[in-house]
Amino acid sequence: MFGDVHLHHQHTPTLFTINNLGTMFDNYSSKSPMAELDLIILNGDLFHRLMYYNHEDTSIISNWAKCLVSFCKTNKIELRILKGTPSHDYDQLERLFEPYFCNSVRYICNIEVEILPTGHSLLYIPDEAPANAALALSIVDEIFQQKGISKVDIATMHGAFDYQLPKNVPEGTKLKLHDPEEYLKRVKGFISINHIHTASVYKRIVAPGSFDRTAFGEEEPKGGVVFTYDPNGEDSHFEFIENKNAHTYKRIVLKTTDPVACIELIDKEVAGLRDNSKVQIRGPKGHPLFTNFEQIQLRYVYLRMDKDIASNNVINEQALQEVTTTYTPLYIHKDNIASLLLEQLSIKNVDIAVLNKANELLKELRC
Repeated sequence: MFGDVHLHHQHTPTLFTINNLGTMFDNYSSKSPMAELDLIILNGDLFHRLMYYNHEDTSIISNWAKCLVSFCKTNKIELRILKGTPSHDYDQLERLFEPYFCNSVRYICNIEVEILPTGHSLLYIPDEAPANAALALSIVDEIFQQKGISKVDIATMHGAFDYQLPKNVPEGTKLKLHDPEEYLKRVKGFISINHIHTASVYKRIVAPGSFDRTAFGEEEPKGGVVFTYDPNGEDSHFEFIENKNAHTYKRIVLKTTDPVACIELIDKEVAGLRDNSKVQIRGPKGHPLFTNFEQIQLRYVYLRMDKDIASNNVINEQALQEVTTTYTPLYIHKDNIASLLLEQLSIKNVDIAVLNKANELLKELRC
């Protein structure tokens, strides 16, 4: 299981990430240990942004999708593609795999429970379907009631649990955060979840994090996860498959204004970095190294080096929660208008019963 690949990223080359995916699957050889899997889940956010069809990344990504599907069909592996964050995937994930849809290759865009060919039950929860965690849980319970079940074997999600983010997130974000204990009560085995790029484990919840690096502050290992599920619980375990060639994003914080000491620090920190690694030099406004930063870039011409000016109090923080605000165009269409309307209702603290009723009415309108 892997997700948050973020192809067509502005700073991490698509071909670089595609080659790393190929390495994880041993270039899609039938001799790969991955060929023994029963199920592969692409857990959302394959894309980073909207991509024009005439971009060179189009053919690279299309050829990769064909390789992955061929690998799955050759080795009789079920393939499931979970809808990710709308502002990343833009329904491109569905269009990419649409030519290959069949019983063994499915795209999941709504909350559902599937009985796999292995006989195990799997709960899917795509991102923002709907954009309210309480409503999502009520939909899960409704599906369970319809199927006459109280639990499923495993679950996979795109989104976030409340423990994965700081307590001081905006109220609109809090409404989207799932309650881990509620899902642990409804799932017997593992729960996998993507969206937050930092890997973590909480009880039976495993967040693999992003497959590759796309930003500073993500210097932890990247990759995917292989789960082994035993219904009896005796041999259930998981293994993190590290993407050892993940792109390098290294941040160096300058804590002194002595230029000689700073150069020595940078020399030490960048020693051994491969060509084209991204390096960010963070220091306060007016730092001596920033007055002629072009000379620093020339000294390390084999690296992609930038400066980041921050206030002194930020420099001294041990844990920094970064928030980047960017303009993201919103495309309204028949497949997302219901979710968008429900999100606006959620922000107004509308009662969950009213949200359920609104969801039912919107379903009727879509039909």
